[in-house]
Amino acid sequence: MLRQETGANPGNLRIVRVPGDAMEPLLSEDDRPVIDTARRNPTTGELCVLWDGNELAVRRVEIVHGTEPAQWRLTTANPNYAPIKCLAGDTRIVATVLWIFRRP
Repeated sequence: MLRQETGANPGNLRIVRVPGDAMEPLLSEDDRPVIDTARRNPTTGELCVLWDGNELAVRRVEIVHGTEPAQWRLTTANPNYAPIKCLAGDTRIVATVLWIFRRP
């Protein structure tokens, strides 16, 4: 189904746990996003899984246009967390979120 809907190669798909509460109420720790590890170049507004040097995190990625070197704005759904601007080269995008399984 995911291959049909998104064109994703099943070999690149993983299911991960959402760490922490930064994406609440959009995503909770009980949710399991399906991610595509082949999609590492985000378009503005996509949910991505990032490696920040310490841990994996799910964030909405916005490209900050007109910046040199390139910058991203990383936002959460939880208003208790402020957006972060970072150099695109300082944070590694591991995958893009394609689908979310929610536990009842």
